Amino acid sequence: MKTDFEIAKEIFDEYPEFEENGICFEDVHEYVKWWLKNNIGEEISIDCIKNVVCYYFNIDIEKLDIITKKKEIVQSRQIAMFFSRRLTKYSLARIGENIGGKDHATVKWACTTVSNISDVDINYRKDLKNIEYKLTGKNEIFV
Repeated sequence: MKTDFEIAKEIFDEYPEFEENGICFEDVHEYVKWWLKNNIGEEISIDCIKNVVCYYFNIDIEKLDIITKKKEIVQSRQIAMFFSRRLTKYSLARIGENIGGKDHATVKWACTTVSNISDVDINYRKDLKNIEYKLTGKNEIFV
């Protein structure tokens, strides 16, 4: 099954007039998420979260699964884990398995790290608010 991100990308790519009329990909993605939520009622998936986080930070999704200490990739992976924990019903082990093949302790550490950084870094917190809005259409975690 395709994620809402993939559906929105296909729609956006298929209709160049969207961009010509000032409709950006994010607008199409928000509409697709809204439509699916109200018409199908699907829960957000880990893959969707990974796609949104990678799109937001302009990172290839495959990079979340590689072993690296590059800050932008590590933080993106941690943020994907954080939102997966907050927005899905999956266990820590399942989240880690789907994001970089990590274990449950890594996911727990990532969630703690994201929370701690967001408490002191206003720009990081703004990024989290923007991602949360792209995922859910609202800001409930970071008010």
